[in-house]
Amino acid sequence: KAHKYWFTFKKNYNSKMLIFYEKILINNFNQKNLTNKFNESFISNDKHIFIIGLPRSGSTLVEALLLQNTDKIYSYGETSIFDFSIFNQIKKEFFNKKIDIEKLELEIDENIIVDSVKNVYQYTKDKIIIDKSLENFFYIDIILKLFPEAKFIHTFRNTMDAQIAIYQAMLIHLPWAHSMNNISKYILNYEKVMNYFKKKYPEKILDIELEKLTADPKYYSNKIYDFCNFNWSENVLEFFKNKNLATKTSSFLQIRDNIKKSKKNKYSSYYSLIKKLK
Repeated sequence: KAHKYWFTFKKNYNSKMLIFYEKILINNFNQKNLTNKFNESFISNDKHIFIIGLPRSGSTLVEALLLQNTDKIYSYGETSIFDFSIFNQIKKEFFNKKIDIEKLELEIDENIIVDSVKNVYQYTKDKIIIDKSLENFFYIDIILKLFPEAKFIHTFRNTMDAQIAIYQAMLIHLPWAHSMNNISKYILNYEKVMNYFKKKYPEKILDIELEKLTADPKYYSNKIYDFCNFNWSENVLEFFKNKNLATKTSSFLQIRDNIKKSKKNKYSSYYSLIKKLK
């Protein structure tokens, strides 16, 4: 009932965002018209790090591990810069009943995106930044146009467990997270997009499975640091002692403690609730 009430409370906005994710982005994420207008003068060689994937799949843990490298890195958390700047450019199309959403091509103004990115990232010019906006897997092409040296860490887990965990967490700001059916649709689209980009940019994307990371944090944190060209030390695993560590996600309690093993099929008792994925 809480999910239903929250979706209804912002029904107009949530309904528009569902169309944005389920139809517009999935029909346009691999189209050249998204990136062919970007001017070379906008390119930055900063080696920024983007953590992508589904919620409740270990992204906050990876962020905490990386932030132990405090001398050269800063996290902006979940900015959703690309989501907001692109959605705001096309949202007027949703109110035009003559437009066929299924055939709508995503035409964007690259200057608006560039200005948004510069405005948000302007305070850390001498550092590598982390952006943990998980939905950025839709925008990998655009991000690499702006930051050719960027790297993506893709955190994931058993998708059945991910779906139950997302529903359980009551993520109020995600319009697609308030029904099992919409979560299923989003996950299936996410898998389609990730498979596409992992084939296109295999050297740019590192897969980190939550269950493996928590079972052997030393090995996988080493792997993450090597991928980012950072120097690893035992101190990386003591992130929970860092008093300056902050997060606004629902994982704020987990990162205050040592790493605990995450089990596969953790939510198997609830798999009967899932229809599309099953």
